[in-house]
Amino acid sequence: MTYLSYIGYTLLTCVNTVRNKNAVEKVTKRNIILRFVTQLNPAFAYNKS
Repeated sequence: MTYLSYIGYTLLTCVNTVRNKNAVEKVTKRNIILRFVTQLNPAFAYNKS
């Protein structure tokens, strides 16, 4: 690998890690929200009936 291609490769891996980190954060946030909602759901169902 030449020096320039090495720099390009490192830049690409950096960008990919940032993207993956963002995706993981989005998924974990959604999972937390879903867990919270599912915990609240029985209470809502109980109040309605």
